[in-house]
Amino acid sequence: MRELRSGNSQAQIANVFGIRQTTYSSWETGTSKPDINEISNIAQYYKVSTDWLLGLTEKQPSPTTPTKPCPECSQKDEIITALSKSLENANASIRDLTSTVTRMTTEAPKKVAPDRLPRRKP
Repeated sequence: MRELRSGNSQAQIANVFGIRQTTYSSWETGTSKPDINEISNIAQYYKVSTDWLLGLTEKQPSPTTPTKPCPECSQKDEIITALSKSLENANASIRDLTSTVTRMTTEAPKKVAPDRLPRRKP
């Protein structure tokens, strides 16, 4: 992991992962090991495979070939948010319509005095 830090201090990287510098140092020296979630976070941060981090493969990451997220993937949160808002608006409209129809069908018709009725034209 030391070679992956490339100029950053242990304290800087530890801050990224929300851990103490001494914890990160112990990972680098091998006196302790990160848990599975931390291994996943480290791999994502450094853009390497978990297999490589665990020493299961010899293939070293290539720092000159960064991974590029697909454009559709980077917009997924925006799309999900927009769809959620549209769904909320549609549900609100359905609730309003249901409430109006229920009120109209359950209320007794109002009686109007004959002199207040509209007059028909001859």
